[in-house]
Amino acid sequence: MTTYYQTQLPVNGQLTWLAGTATELVFVGTPGNIADTPVSFLPKITFVEGVPPILTETAAALTAYFNGQTKKLRCPVTFVTGTVLQRQVWQYLLTSVQYGTRLTYSQLAEKIGKPKAIRAVATAVAKNPLLFVLPCHRVVRKDGSVGEYRGGIALKQHLLNIEQQNS
Repeated sequence: MTTYYQTQLPVNGQLTWLAGTATELVFVGTPGNIADTPVSFLPKITFVEGVPPILTETAAALTAYFNGQTKKLRCPVTFVTGTVLQRQVWQYLLTSVQYGTRLTYSQLAEKIGKPKAIRAVATAVAKNPLLFVLPCHRVVRKDGSVGEYRGGIALKQHLLNIEQQNS
């Protein structure tokens, strides 16, 4: 049986919920938002308090990302939730959406071979359990506006700005 750990660690100076197994990340919360928890986002998983190295390494990598010191978050992840389509969207975000780029929900739907599933793709983006690691902030509306974001629109715009400045 897999043990899932959760803890709060500082990311860029703000406490952030992180969760994972001993070797893989399963959840990243919004920095400074103590209500964005692994338990609330992944209610079918039982978490224990603990800090395996993957969580401290992730916190350090995320801080480096926020400070413009790294462009690639290389964290081993596993998806413990999600439909087949959601996992397909998340995998595409993880492997194919490069730093400093943006794409629309429609383009993302086309890229995964589901051009008519724009709403389902948008839902998958919204349900991303691995904020920042799966760069859902790079997905924007067709009109160019940033759209919604679990961490808030201001954080999404900030992330896009960081990437634009460091590209």
